[in-house]
Amino acid sequence: MAGSSRSSGEAAGSITCQQFYSNVHNGQRQLLVVDDDDTNHQVVSLLLGSAGYALVHVHSGPETLTYLTSCEVLPDLILLDAAMPGMDGRQVCRRIRSMMSNSSVYLPIVMVTAQVSAAAVDASLAAGADDHLGKPFSRSELLNVVISNMAKQQQEGA
Repeated sequence: MAGSSRSSGEAAGSITCQQFYSNVHNGQRQLLVVDDDDTNHQVVSLLLGSAGYALVHVHSGPETLTYLTSCEVLPDLILLDAAMPGMDGRQVCRRIRSMMSNSSVYLPIVMVTAQVSAAAVDASLAAGADDHLGKPFSRSELLNVVISNMAKQQQEGA
């Protein structure tokens, strides 16, 4: 798309994949970790890598949308940082929900942020997030939110 400042993920308009990573990888779960800070990616890798999750790391909203519109299978859950430069996590979440509005599958999204006020939690949920996890968090808190929100995928998905 010459001369355009929009990424292919922004231009595509919809997420067409209808199958989750776990459906084609013998039940192994994949998480899409979205954060502009490499240290946060390392923390999540340390906390969840040993739990058997496959992790995909992206660093921005546009990169997230590009990944989701071009992937062959969807991640089983998205851990999405709320405070990123450019397109913040809530904007990304709204865009994903819009792009999947006609989908037969449900992709759980957990907003991960240091913003823990009631207003911040409400803003995350209003943007379409399934849950809100405050930073810093422990391994057990992270695992609990991942497990409980993957259950939503199973309940609301195909």
